[in-house]
Amino acid sequence: AEFVEEAAQRGTTVIIDEAFMDFQEDASLKQETLRRGNLVVLRSMTKCFALAGLRLGFLVAPPPLVKRLQEAEEPWAVSALAQIAGRESLKDRNYLRRTLALIAAERQYLQEHLRQISGLRVFPSAANFLLMKLTQPGWDAPRLQRSLIRHAILIRDCTSFPGLGGAYVRIAVRGRNENSRLIRGIEEALRA
Repeated sequence: AEFVEEAAQRGTTVIIDEAFMDFQEDASLKQETLRRGNLVVLRSMTKCFALAGLRLGFLVAPPPLVKRLQEAEEPWAVSALAQIAGRESLKDRNYLRRTLALIAAERQYLQEHLRQISGLRVFPSAANFLLMKLTQPGWDAPRLQRSLIRHAILIRDCTSFPGLGGAYVRIAVRGRNENSRLIRGIEEALRA
């Protein structure tokens, strides 16, 4: 709040990316946009509504700022397909609740099992992915990635993420069968 206030005093608009905030809604700043004329919150619909590959989201901002943005908006800023997918996604009011519950349960399952694997540090997460650090000597992200690809399992090498490096990987929280396959694949790889 102090940061947003100081930015307002300088005539600066603050833009907050809440693409993954559906996983921790209570920390959202959406309501703050009603009280602050210089705050914009960006949200994504692709993370929780299984719309990967579509560019679809929304922003929450004070009405005068929304009006200015609408005046500058291109006529086809969102594809027709993305618009239809977004409207249809919102029709099932329970989908988001069910999805968040499933992801929370599977995230916990993954964390519990991965933390038991020697040579792996699993960081706390509230999102639909986990960040892990390989601590076993001789192992790095590219090596684990190559090992898992043989089992048709893809993970994200975080080497290019500022501040991380070659020992970090990111995995997506999936369904139970896929998560179990991932756990077995990592166990086998780190034992080799």
